[in-house]
Amino acid sequence: MEDDAEAQRGIKRRKEDQGEPQRHDILWFPDGNVVLATDKYLFKVYKGLLSMHSSVFKDMFEFPNVGESNDGQSDGGTVQEMYEGVPLVTLVGDKGEDVACLLRALYEHRYYNRDDPDTPLDVIVALLVLSAKYNFKDLMKDVVMQISKEFPMSLDDMDTVIDEEDKIFGEDHCRSGFRLLDAAFTSGVDALLPILFFFCSNVSLDTLYEAARSLHPECLQILIKGRESLTLAMYRIVSDLPESLKADIGNSKCADERPCNKKARYRGLSNLIKPSFEKLAWIEEEYLDSICKRCRYSVGMSIEKKRKEIWVKIPSYFNYPGWDVAQAKRDELMNS
Repeated sequence: MEDDAEAQRGIKRRKEDQGEPQRHDILWFPDGNVVLATDKYLFKVYKGLLSMHSSVFKDMFEFPNVGESNDGQSDGGTVQEMYEGVPLVTLVGDKGEDVACLLRALYEHRYYNRDDPDTPLDVIVALLVLSAKYNFKDLMKDVVMQISKEFPMSLDDMDTVIDEEDKIFGEDHCRSGFRLLDAAFTSGVDALLPILFFFCSNVSLDTLYEAARSLHPECLQILIKGRESLTLAMYRIVSDLPESLKADIGNSKCADERPCNKKARYRGLSNLIKPSFEKLAWIEEEYLDSICKRCRYSVGMSIEKKRKEIWVKIPSYFNYPGWDVAQAKRDELMNS
């Protein structure tokens, strides 16, 4: 028995050296009735379960001569490729590790939990891409919901996310954001795109340059153009601050003997030559001198109003309808 086992290991090593896909250690069921082939792994699984959860696999297996193992030939004369007596289906373009994530989420109840914030980024990306590609609708709902918790569409919630230093899905903010943006874009998951484009636009040019290597060219073009529009909108707010200060103080009941509208002034605005969206929320706290609390609050409210006006326009900077449309698409997915 030991000799047989050693011989099998030797065969496996030779196949690995030759670059042939190997049976997956977990996802190989002896009584399975279809083999899925990828670049690295072979998976022997069950057609019925795949068809139950995926309309793409259901249609694939219902197509004449796909997934049938009787005589290996259809009326049209095409031959079904077989592997040890069962149909072999090659998943072109899908990485073995990603398909393993998808199948484990399907077969192992505890493998994936949409409420687990520690789900690895690689798993999230694999599930997003493949659930969209093969229309695993329920799984796709869970993944989109989990991503949406980390990248909310409301301004107040998003301010909190950007300001935090905690990792997202086990990776730093930028890496998570850019990988998810590319995955959502190439998979056509429109409900996630506006918020992910915004998140990835709120970085330095150096960071954007590094991330650009992994983005789809069309996605990168939209991101750069949208970032430029967002930056110009923020520049306008910053450049208008000194001129609009008196109006921003408005009719607040000044608490100082000498009215703030005559003495208040901004300092160090040159530090905002590269403004970031979340920093606009703290301008009156960090850059405004000689002003009472009441007037400072009034100025802050005025700046926040302008920031909200930009927020409403952000989806349009990236060629998408408003937040309400993105929210509606997400709700439609959740309720489908």
